[in-house]
Amino acid sequence: TAVPSNTPPPTPSPVPTLGPFQFLLLPKQAQAGEDCKIILQAAPGSVCYLNYYTPDGNLSTARGLGQATPDSQGKCTWEWHISAKTRTGTAKLIILLNDLQESHEFEIIP
Repeated sequence: TAVPSNTPPPTPSPVPTLGPFQFLLLPKQAQAGEDCKIILQAAPGSVCYLNYYTPDGNLSTARGLGQATPDSQGKCTWEWHISAKTRTGTAKLIILLNDLQESHEFEIIP
């Protein structure tokens, strides 16, 4: 016979939903004054594009952003410098892969 238990059933942990993109490197935070790097897996011949919005909402024009061409292994890589003057807070990334788009947020820390 089963004995009733007063222990509540475990609450399932939320599972993060992932979009169609496969990131090999996607930071959750970056430090002002340092470099940031993102690597996206894509098929050869894909068009990859990255926009980075600072915590102030400004579109960055830093070298290393914008269009990236997949290498022989299909990796699109972006690396850029985050100005030491960038204020802390939540920054936004808009990534385009062919006709698909994803947005991600990450924290700029001092």
